[in-house]
Amino acid sequence: MLMSHRYWLVLLAALLLGAWLLSGRESTAEICKWVDEKGVTHFAERCPGDIEVESVTIEQGPTEEQKRAAEQRSQAMQEQLDKHQTPAANGAGFHSLPLEALGPLPDDTQSKYLRTTLTEVVLNLGSGRPSPIKTGQFVLTLQATDALPAGSLVEVHFPNAGDPSRVSIDSQVLKGRRASLTFKSPASSALRCWNYPVKVLVYADDSREVQLGSHEQVIQSRYDLPLLSEHPDRLEGVTQGGVCPSPRERDMSRMSVTQLEALCEAARQKRLVPEREKLVANCVRGGKSRDYCERYFADWGDAQRVSPTMVRPALYYDLPECLAWKEAAEKTP
Repeated sequence: MLMSHRYWLVLLAALLLGAWLLSGRESTAEICKWVDEKGVTHFAERCPGDIEVESVTIEQGPTEEQKRAAEQRSQAMQEQLDKHQTPAANGAGFHSLPLEALGPLPDDTQSKYLRTTLTEVVLNLGSGRPSPIKTGQFVLTLQATDALPAGSLVEVHFPNAGDPSRVSIDSQVLKGRRASLTFKSPASSALRCWNYPVKVLVYADDSREVQLGSHEQVIQSRYDLPLLSEHPDRLEGVTQGGVCPSPRERDMSRMSVTQLEALCEAARQKRLVPEREKLVANCVRGGKSRDYCERYFADWGDAQRVSPTMVRPALYYDLPECLAWKEAAEKTP
């Protein structure tokens, strides 16, 4: 039967508790052991004077204070193990923000043991269509301070861009004082324009039994990889420092199919009304009545059959609002 990872962590804590209890026996006592004429073995603190006895040394169990200390140590260790394994879920999903809403690049932070020297998002190029950019990953470089001794373990918890309930862990042991350490997250195709929080835990050694402190840093991504995948024409924006949705695109991502359809038609009419007015004006200058001209061009922009075998497609359904409506409608069952 397969057992969960948490089961083994609990078992490890229990074994460590047992080992501590065994090592915590500080005093011993001697008792008498003898076997009577019927073959029954007896033990007693006082030895009978007329019987051949054997002195037996036994170890006394831990005191109540030792037991409480062991239990506290076991509980603290389990909390550390749970903290190490439990993902930092915040219950909120990551979605792209417009560049204006992202704000400036976060400052590099410093704590007692670590100082951030570099944060970046590295894009990994692929081949083929629709976009040569397939994935991106976080990179974090930390400088150890004088307070962090060699042999310490630095553990970085990167957020999972596709699932906020999970984290990706990368860790290194500090080889020398004031060493520089670089950490990378796994590659992800779900990276959004977002300020991603990164948590760093500092342990005394790779056993993770004693946590010395922590360090926090925010890494800003100015790349929306799903958006790039859908619109490879925006690839040139990567060299300009980022590809994020506009405020209008961000708002559209939250609309229903009905709302998007209305938005599409409003965007189309914004283009069609001025064109229709020009056509009507030219028609009136040609000697026709305005009422006639308005009725004649009332369906301007709609799909029209211009011959038995040819249909003129409706205009401006290639606007972003209309493309968003079509995409949402296709995804709706």
